[in-house]
Amino acid sequence: MAEKLQDITTMVENLNGFTFGVAGVTLLLFALNHFLSPSYDSREPPLAPPGIPIFGHMIGFMRNSFGYYEKLNKKLRLPIFTIRMPGRKIYVITKPELITRVDRQHKSFSFAPIISEFSSATCGTSKEATEILNQNLLGEHGNWGLCEDMVIGMRESLKPGENLDNMNRIMAQEVCRSLDETKPEKGKEFRIIQLSAWVAEVVTMATTNSVYGPMNPYKRQDIKDAFWEFEKGIMKMLVAPFPEYTAKASIESRNKVTRVLGEYFANGYHEQGSGLAKARYDYSVKNNVPLADIGRFEIGGTIAILVNTLPSCYWMLLLVHTVPGLLKDLRAEVDAALIIDKETNKATVDITTVKNNCPLLLSTLKESLRYRGMGTAVRIVVQDTDVGGYLLKKGSMVQIPLQVIHSNQAHWGKDAESFDARRFVKNSGKKVPDDSGYRSFGGGKHLCPGRFFATNEILAVVALFISRYEMRPVGGGDWVLPTTANSNAATQVAQPDFEMDMEVRNRVGFEKYTWNVELRKSTKVVAVLAGDGAE
Repeated sequence: MAEKLQDITTMVENLNGFTFGVAGVTLLLFALNHFLSPSYDSREPPLAPPGIPIFGHMIGFMRNSFGYYEKLNKKLRLPIFTIRMPGRKIYVITKPELITRVDRQHKSFSFAPIISEFSSATCGTSKEATEILNQNLLGEHGNWGLCEDMVIGMRESLKPGENLDNMNRIMAQEVCRSLDETKPEKGKEFRIIQLSAWVAEVVTMATTNSVYGPMNPYKRQDIKDAFWEFEKGIMKMLVAPFPEYTAKASIESRNKVTRVLGEYFANGYHEQGSGLAKARYDYSVKNNVPLADIGRFEIGGTIAILVNTLPSCYWMLLLVHTVPGLLKDLRAEVDAALIIDKETNKATVDITTVKNNCPLLLSTLKESLRYRGMGTAVRIVVQDTDVGGYLLKKGSMVQIPLQVIHSNQAHWGKDAESFDARRFVKNSGKKVPDDSGYRSFGGGKHLCPGRFFATNEILAVVALFISRYEMRPVGGGDWVLPTTANSNAATQVAQPDFEMDMEVRNRVGFEKYTWNVELRKSTKVVAVLAGDGAE
């Protein structure tokens, strides 16, 4: 009897110890949550509860990357909600009508603080250059300062006009040259290419030659390789602890590229480059940016012109071939832009006509970007602001996840998660959704200034390719769309998880031609977005 009583006493003591332990851990978690997580006001958007206190959302992002927003959205089904994490409060917007309100209030929601943080952490700008960038960062004292000059300089040099035409002309000629090198060797039926690597080489050289001119630093293979090594580590530089160790190889590669870019400007080579290259140098000098830091800021410019254009071009070229009947319909449009001289066996692709008279081609591009868009648009709340009846507090972050917005059935229809090449074709028998739910080029004050050049480049690559070549998987296997689970979270377009080997053949009936491109001066603006002023 005494032994049984002792056993019961021991069990109670152990139970009390376990219970007190659980209670203690629970109280500790709540205390940490109170002190580490930002405060919450009931007037703010509803909270998204974490699966685990404090670190639940961080774990969710680590496991699912930007797919975590889609999971939360399906669970909450709210137009806007709040995520609290240690040291950061994020408002996630999922409905186009609220996004439009944020775009219109650019003095309340700014991208400028993100530029500052990115330049320092990722581009490696010096303390002096960062301080220069931070002067009048939010434009509260008028339209002056390095950040404001950056926005204006890029927008002016990349808007439709002479500067853009010159860049487009060099780009198109470079694309044509690359496609010449892609044709099967004499006596062989086809050439095998790795599609992603092929697109990367074509777009990298066409883009950088058009921006930097004859002294383009990226003509050097080691500089190209170093840039892409740097690009792989961008997220580690931004969010990982001790990036000097966790992103060491990427930082070393970055420093190699920025030194060469600095030398490019120091030697005055930008004078032979595009209006964009000149503008970047001019506004940097105007704001007393040290020469070495002009090269550091410039690697950020390379990110802007390359990182999203490559996968965008890749997906369009792949989707054109995988959707039944689409290639045939696109060729009917593009062939109308061909100028064939049968006496000399010369074929010229009129890029101006391709831009202006190929609505299905343009729609296919826009739909490819919608279908494979990922990442988020980010803004910082710089003053307490009301959006949709909710209070958004100063210092918090606003994020607009592309995957959520682009799969919104209320905006895009029941087929929102499917690829429809004709989605943006007017008079196609269905209503064309407005651009409030289309975020591939951002929006508001920070709408991508390079959208016209990127659009022209991708259209040129695809139009020239389908005019000249046939493509199929090696051995005639099935077409597949690669998974994208390992995409770099720093990009706005998904990246393929694996390479695809392709057989490239001359298009039957077109193999005898010598190919060229023509780009005439045009006053017509390609309507990438509804507000771009197309006729």
